Amino acid sequence: MNKKFAIVIGAIAMVIVIWTLTGFSEYELPYVTVKELKEDNVRQPGKRVKMGGTIVDGSRQEIAEGWRFDLAQDEMSINVLYSQQTVPDMFHNKRVEVIVEGIYEQGEFHADNLMTKCASRYEGELEEDI
Repeated sequence: MNKKFAIVIGAIAMVIVIWTLTGFSEYELPYVTVKELKEDNVRQPGKRVKMGGTIVDGSRQEIAEGWRFDLAQDEMSINVLYSQQTVPDMFHNKRVEVIVEGIYEQGEFHADNLMTKCASRYEGELEEDI
């Protein structure tokens, strides 16, 4: 009886592992750099990806479709069209780092999700009320 129990437990464990590996990879977005995106787009146009970088100061424009801005990474930058009107509060800060999700088409990244990265430390000191 212990042998049958071990076989059943092993089979259940195998099914759970296979389900977990195939289930999560289907929804996981690959993280790409600006350079990779521009080079690989010819081979895989319209593929949904995730990308991060710093918003170029002075490039933010609120438009009818949402927001347009340049995203810099290393020495390269890319034009991003974010298709939502609402943005996180930190989006308006200088040198803000963001992560965008979407597709790259015709030389522009079309994002439908935007997240700002929180600073690892805050500058300045908090003053206590006395």
